[in-house]
Amino acid sequence: MHICIIGAGPAAAYFIKECLIRSSAATFDVFEQSSKLLGNLRKGVAPDQHRIRETIPALEKIFLSDRRVSLHRGMHMGTDISLKDVQKKYDAVVIATGAEPNTIAVPGAEHIIRADQVMEWISENRPVSANGRIAVLGHGNVALDVARVLLHAQRMGSSSLSGVQVEEVDVIGRSPPDLSKFTTPVLAEFLSHPTSISISERVCRWIRKVSSAGTFPRAVERKALLLSSGKKPTSKTARFIFWEAPTQVNRTKTECGKRMRSEEEPAASALSNETLRITNPGYKYTLTTVDDRGIERKAEYDGIVSAVGYKPRSLQDLLEGVTVPVYRVGWASTEGRGTLADAYVSAIETASALFPDGAAHAGLE
Repeated sequence: MHICIIGAGPAAAYFIKECLIRSSAATFDVFEQSSKLLGNLRKGVAPDQHRIRETIPALEKIFLSDRRVSLHRGMHMGTDISLKDVQKKYDAVVIATGAEPNTIAVPGAEHIIRADQVMEWISENRPVSANGRIAVLGHGNVALDVARVLLHAQRMGSSSLSGVQVEEVDVIGRSPPDLSKFTTPVLAEFLSHPTSISISERVCRWIRKVSSAGTFPRAVERKALLLSSGKKPTSKTARFIFWEAPTQVNRTKTECGKRMRSEEEPAASALSNETLRITNPGYKYTLTTVDDRGIERKAEYDGIVSAVGYKPRSLQDLLEGVTVPVYRVGWASTEGRGTLADAYVSAIETASALFPDGAAHAGLE
């Protein structure tokens, strides 16, 4: 069976590995638009997540070390090559294109920097600059990862973060605590660093309700317990703000900024001398949010980072006219949600569908 795979991320690697175990006759053409392999796994993993980073060499080897796998980099499906035209060569097509970050469409959004940009710069060991108080928009695992990295930059062991001195982070999202997307293991990892947690009275009431009811799912009870950890003897503070959605961002000059000549003014959340500046000297950012009751709140920050999740890349035009079976793995199959383990599971399920009589899988590495 000759299989076309679009994308060379971790889900594609797991899928190929499983298929090679199940069938000696399977061959693969892998088309990747980037020169680098493994997508968000390579550029989006925090510097202190050593166990995940250690999987990268083994996953890369899957694309490079077997003669049954042909890797084509720098290839844009639909531009450099038409899937409709070449599909006669393949018995199946597997979509493993991952996902792309969601954006926040509010007035002043140009002053917000994306979390994936921050993590990519850190992974490439390029300098990042931030200080003071930062707002992180989003309630997923990526939001907690970037908040943890910025708040505890000096504990990350990365020279990229030598210019980061953040003391406070507000993690802001529109979901209630029980529906927030961050998982309890990631929250526990966040709190494993010396961090003082600040929550509103409304969240405190929710915690008391969860604690006394005894009917909530165990994961929700665990999340409530972690959020109630409270004040600690540390200068690092994280505020968890629920039920609020951003509506506007305004940039204002401080007294320092007013003394700067206009031609020296830095662009908000911009690159300057090869440094990714989350904060800019002489400027503050006012974030306006509205909660689920219609109550507006304004708060001032030194910088704002967006981590509002991912969405699958649109493939409708790419797949038009394709008649061979099409499968999706990883984030392409989960609407941009899930962990590395979820990517592995989807890869195993797809390989099992293609080779149902093959050998059992060898396990996640």
